[in-house]
Amino acid sequence: MQTLDRDELITYINVAPEAVYAIVADVTRTPEYSPEVAECVWLGGVSGPKVGARFKARNIRSGGPAGTISR
Repeated sequence: MQTLDRDELITYINVAPEAVYAIVADVTRTPEYSPEVAECVWLGGVSGPKVGARFKARNIRSGGPAGTISR
């Protein structure tokens, strides 16, 4: 019997890395891509991703905890 213990998927996106980072790093856009996240906002006057920035996310089911961006 064969056991599948590893899987891999590669997707190539023909766009500048900076454009992808801008979408992925902006936690306020998470609700656009996750059916579980209802809201996500930056805290403490921060308006974008940077080391130490904090954000608060609210999940549809639980309300969700605040988070911190780390290195």
